Amino acid sequence: KARQMGFSTLIEIMALDHALFNTDQEVVVIAHTKEAATKLYRKKVCFAYDNMPKAIRMCFPVKERTQTQLVFANGSSIEVTSSARGGTPHFLHISEMGKIAAKYPDKAIEITTGSLQGVPKNGLVFIESTAEGKAGAFYDMSRRAQGQKEAKVELKPTDYRFHFFAWWSDLGYRIDPKGIRISAKEHQYFDQIEVDMDCVIHLDQRAWYINKRDNDFSSTPDLMWREYPSTPDECWQASNEGKYYAVA
Repeated sequence: KARQMGFSTLIEIMALDHALFNTDQEVVVIAHTKEAATKLYRKKVCFAYDNMPKAIRMCFPVKERTQTQLVFANGSSIEVTSSARGGTPHFLHISEMGKIAAKYPDKAIEITTGSLQGVPKNGLVFIESTAEGKAGAFYDMSRRAQGQKEAKVELKPTDYRFHFFAWWSDLGYRIDPKGIRISAKEHQYFDQIEVDMDCVIHLDQRAWYINKRDNDFSSTPDLMWREYPSTPDECWQASNEGKYYAVA
């Protein structure tokens, strides 16, 4: 997925909803760092619960509240952590799995062999991330799920369903194109994306992309593809610009 599209917020709201309206459910959110986990808990989970109408909160009172966990009177709980754990999570959200696999491979192994294996057959698993290179658990899981989708394989209950969200699918990523130069080569790039993805990328969207790339990623186009991919394959792509090859 592209950055800043609100998916962690959406999934945390779904996680809280699952804990409130289902009894004896264990909800676990795993983030790539302790700081990220704390932010998800404080700004997504607690903020959502604390700002619900008082009448609704009275129907779902909190039995216990710590710095990382809410336990409700209905027996359900929602915990946000930065480390893998055992138990039987009925709802599991792994945030920024790409970063976990790239920077903390041992933690990724713990998640795949521990947390994921504890989810029951009727449980819910959400794994979301920006890309972090052509290696690791997130890359392998994503490519397998993408291959199954493209081959139109009928998924089993334990298979992962592939989803891709490009930068151009967020209509907020657009600016006034006045004063922004877009070359013929760059227009050709956008035109090809429209063909490949069956979409329309308007001029103000193209201007946003060029402006973002030139301001933040002018010397590292690979990072633009990673943070704001246009196609599923592009997020794993490495640039050949400025590189020279010779036959040994």
